[in-house]
Amino acid sequence: MHPQKKKAHGVHAARWALNRLYDMKVNWDTASLISAEQDGDEMVLTFNKPVMPDDMSTIPLGFSIAGEDGNEPGSCRAL
Repeated sequence: MHPQKKKAHGVHAARWALNRLYDMKVNWDTASLISAEQDGDEMVLTFNKPVMPDDMSTIPLGFSIAGEDGNEPGSCRAL
């Protein structure tokens, strides 16, 4: 884990445990990828719920997807 995100990961794990192990009504789940479609030289990713960057901004900075070679970085923008 990235050191600056340990608290967020810990909170997520705790909420998961409260929901799954102790049957408490706590929202913990993350977004799941529904589809990935190519649109020209872009990929359109659709999730089952809203996705927000860690800093809660509306622009997903620093998000990238590796190409088939595993190295070619892409970029992301919110639709």
